[in-house]
Amino acid sequence: MTSLDLPPSAAERRHADLLRSERTMLWVRTLAAVFGLVQIVTYAALPYPDGWAGAALGLVVVMAVVNMVVLVLLMTRWPSTLPRARGLALTTTTLDVLVANGLVLAYSFDPGSAHWAILFLTPLLGAARFRLPGALVAWGATTVLYIARQSFAAARFDDISFSPSSIGFRMGLALLVALVAGLLARDLARERERTAQALTEVARVDLLRARLVGSLAHDLRSPLTAIAGALKAITPGQPPDMQAQLLDLARRQAARLSRVADGMIDLARVERGQLELETHPTVLADVVTATLEALAPKDGEVEVTVPGDLMVDADPDRLDQILYNLIGNAMRHGRPPVEVTAVEDGQTVVLAVTDHGRGVPEERQDELFDAFTTSGSGGIGLGLWLVQELARAHGGEARYRTTEHGGACFEVVLPRA
Repeated sequence: MTSLDLPPSAAERRHADLLRSERTMLWVRTLAAVFGLVQIVTYAALPYPDGWAGAALGLVVVMAVVNMVVLVLLMTRWPSTLPRARGLALTTTTLDVLVANGLVLAYSFDPGSAHWAILFLTPLLGAARFRLPGALVAWGATTVLYIARQSFAAARFDDISFSPSSIGFRMGLALLVALVAGLLARDLARERERTAQALTEVARVDLLRARLVGSLAHDLRSPLTAIAGALKAITPGQPPDMQAQLLDLARRQAARLSRVADGMIDLARVERGQLELETHPTVLADVVTATLEALAPKDGEVEVTVPGDLMVDADPDRLDQILYNLIGNAMRHGRPPVEVTAVEDGQTVVLAVTDHGRGVPEERQDELFDAFTTSGSGGIGLGLWLVQELARAHGGEARYRTTEHGGACFEVVLPRA
């Protein structure tokens, strides 16, 4: 089966975004460390209180160490999963917020300093990693730390006072930055997601078209070749039994062509939303009997356990399609006996077709009911897809499970009449 060659999933895109953000922050922290060192040297001409110059230098060193650790983690591909990438982003964002607030605190002794403007960077950091929620959380943490910083500075230095109006003005501006950055990041992420979904749909349609062309080329050519060969092999004077065998072969291949055509017609109807049903109370056992007459299984190949009085609210013709596909698949790919059972479950009926084969490999179970999914042994790959679509049209669903003996069991839930 052709593997899906689609654009990355939403989780994969989110993972890539977080890694891209971390790589960008490597450069930002490098420039910030250089800027911090220049500022420390510049302010060295001022009378630092004891220990503050060392504290500021220590924060720059912390920033550089964090940068080196992140670089090593990215080089070793440690954040190779989405949870790890989220954890790394959360950790580095928290450290960046703390370092930024620490650098502002280190300049508390200078009442004329405008280093509080560094705090505007923290909601931007949060928005870059976690969009609007990240921006608001970073702003909230920064506000708490800034209030604590102003309280400390007012108590520590005589020429600095605790001013709620000043704090409100600065943190109000920071909140505006957080909202603008967060909303922009959110809108950009949504637009990117819509674009990615559109690209995914285009890729899916292209893949289905390629599968359709390939499947039709095989499923039309093979029966046509068989029909042409059977008709060509019929000659005057042949024994009647040989002619009957050749005509039977041609009829079977013509029926196969008809099923391919019906599948394509049903595919078009589903795609256009025009799949219509004529539902009414239907005796399930009667439909099962009619389906088995068409499939003509060998003696003992199919075992039926369906109560004769069990009725479902269904379209008999569409129900026959469901049974024909499920029982036919079990006869071709499983091992006998194929068991057809039905039980009531509240207001629904669970119809099950079970075989004693090897079942479906776990890695293929998620795509069983996708269009153009085949077992590799022929067929256009619309059978199980049509089963699911018809089950949903009846208000039910089709599902798969592995039996205790390892065989395949396909169940269809239908409304009880």
